[in-house]
Amino acid sequence: MTDNTVSKFFPRKIVRNQEQIEIQVAKNRVILVQANAGAAKTTTLSLRIGEALANHVPPEKILALTFTSAAREVIRARLIELGVNYKIVNEIQISTFEEFSQKILLSIEGEVEGGSVRQIAHTRQAKPYALQALNHVAQQYAQKFDFLQIETHNLAIAQFLEAQLKLKAMMVLDPYFDLDEIENVFSVWGVTATEYLTAIEYERIRRGKKDSPVFRAEFDATYDLAQYLLAYPGIEQHLPEYRLVVCDELHDLNEAAFCILSKLIAAERKCYFVGAGDEHQVIHATLGASRQFLETRFKATFPNLKHLPLTITYRHGPHLAYAMREFTGKRIESFLSKQTDIHLLSYDAQPHSAAQTVIASLEKWMADGNSLDQCAILMRDRDQSIEIENALRIAKLAYKTPAMASYLQWDEVLFLRGVMAIILNDLSSIKSYEVRNGVLDALAIFGDLRIPDGDLERAKYTVAKNPELIFDFSKKYIYQSALPHVRVLADVLSDLSDLGPEMKAADMLARVVDRMNLRAVARRVFLRPYDASVVEKAITGLLSFAREVDVSLAEFALILNDAETFATRQREKNVVTLDVVANVKGKEFDHVIIPRMEMKVFPNPLFDTLDERHLFYVAATRTKTRLTLLVPADDAKRSPFINAMKLAQFKAEANKAVARNTVTAEPPPSAAARQYLKVPFHEKDHAKALGARFDMARKAWYVEPGVDIKAFYAWI
Repeated sequence: MTDNTVSKFFPRKIVRNQEQIEIQVAKNRVILVQANAGAAKTTTLSLRIGEALANHVPPEKILALTFTSAAREVIRARLIELGVNYKIVNEIQISTFEEFSQKILLSIEGEVEGGSVRQIAHTRQAKPYALQALNHVAQQYAQKFDFLQIETHNLAIAQFLEAQLKLKAMMVLDPYFDLDEIENVFSVWGVTATEYLTAIEYERIRRGKKDSPVFRAEFDATYDLAQYLLAYPGIEQHLPEYRLVVCDELHDLNEAAFCILSKLIAAERKCYFVGAGDEHQVIHATLGASRQFLETRFKATFPNLKHLPLTITYRHGPHLAYAMREFTGKRIESFLSKQTDIHLLSYDAQPHSAAQTVIASLEKWMADGNSLDQCAILMRDRDQSIEIENALRIAKLAYKTPAMASYLQWDEVLFLRGVMAIILNDLSSIKSYEVRNGVLDALAIFGDLRIPDGDLERAKYTVAKNPELIFDFSKKYIYQSALPHVRVLADVLSDLSDLGPEMKAADMLARVVDRMNLRAVARRVFLRPYDASVVEKAITGLLSFAREVDVSLAEFALILNDAETFATRQREKNVVTLDVVANVKGKEFDHVIIPRMEMKVFPNPLFDTLDERHLFYVAATRTKTRLTLLVPADDAKRSPFINAMKLAQFKAEANKAVARNTVTAEPPPSAAARQYLKVPFHEKDHAKALGARFDMARKAWYVEPGVDIKAFYAWI
């Protein structure tokens, strides 16, 4: 099999490897591509689309499905890069599952009276329905089950909406659920009993009395279409007939999306399917994703499917490729001529030693002539951010937190900043309107102030605009409150206010945390154990910071405000990315630093070990040039993932591979390549008569290898 004799579509700019060619031309009806990180999954799927076009498959009979709009645009751009005519690309349906489902639902449901089903674009628009569902659960079940936690603050609503998305993705919502099993839902589906019951009530509200959707929010179109396909035989007739369906990032597949996909490519439809995914990138943070789809479900539904590999990574060199080969136990190869370095840097038991080691790694990276722009610090959990952000600020190294907010804007930290603002009677030193707004939200949540939703929104707007009114807010909703739990907060504030702004910030914060039992409050506010554990660690981290700087309350408030200014300052270049691993799947960087590779940190004992291995694999494979792993100086405390990579065993093999790739990295142009022509429309018959052929995908004429091209010079 060669690049020039098998396929009908010849891409522009790239030289395909044999694995890609085999996937491009395979005749099997259902193909599952097991791809490694950085192995050009999207490019290979685009090659398959190009091949279909070259075989005269009409572009409107091709469907490309993705899970995000960003991935959708990458496929579109990749097709054009490979040489597919942009007009043809525009005729191919390239869509997210949600967009595709919305289109099909219009066909199934038609127009309802007054217009189509209302679409909710923002989470805040779903809040009234979530509150209604929570209130119904409280009325119906609170007396029956004393373990239910009914909270209606913004954070609880956000957690519920996240949980109901997961439940819908898994297709496990059952209005006739056996209530005797309600205590087991966390161990089975990873949501609390309150979240499950509320999700059922929320769906009853959303579906209305006639079981017809009143509104749709995020993911609801995919869920509703899957429900229709399961509940009503024959409904699949509304699905268009395609000749080829491809799906990218198949490791993000969930039950609802699988239901739709399996109906689209059912045997009777005679549709070809190619899906690419990496089973080692299935992580617990994704929306209902499960490794079962790649491991067993596809095979059970399509027993004659063909597994084809994409083992060659184009992201990093052999040293990291072979480390991941040892770690995962699967075949991984790299033909890049560069050496992707893997550095193990140790830190000791001294406070902030790990953070200082991060700084040393960044400074070494810059000393080697590199910019911070393509450098990322990827943490297992966000609580590590406190000491790292402080170290970056002291070192004057700019950073950004694109998906994960700076620790200064976490709810638990905003609550303590709000307490400080009340004691100091100074909210104006927090410059940002949005952060002041967040402070008041956090006071309401962690202080359990029970302010009616409309009153809270008005108070937030007024005080955030006029920060001098913070005393009036605290007087009305805290000091004058009759609620016993709020009285505890009022007493704490009164006692600390008497001590004055010169008291040590560490002492003040410790008293607030202890007297309010803030760690227990965190376990109430954050319903899932993992979330609560991260918040508790964050609180401990802020207390440690206060003890370290050892300044007064007034001075500490200024330090936090200055730190926030540093963290949020808009910078265009030389900025390091700081984030948690779960937020960066699909991204890549030149240098990745993973701090605290130690036992009980990474892997986190609250999660399945295999999920943790997948998370580390995602983190490590984001890098192209350098991977820095921070490990404890005490070998006994190191993460087991370090030994699992067997770094010493394959070093010689990797060095030989780099030398091999240096010689063969740039293959010479093929002597038997197609010659594409620029033939004006009015000369096409002349070119055809001379032996030129037409490429349907590129919409261009070409000469086959071996044909004398002298007669075609005018069009070259």
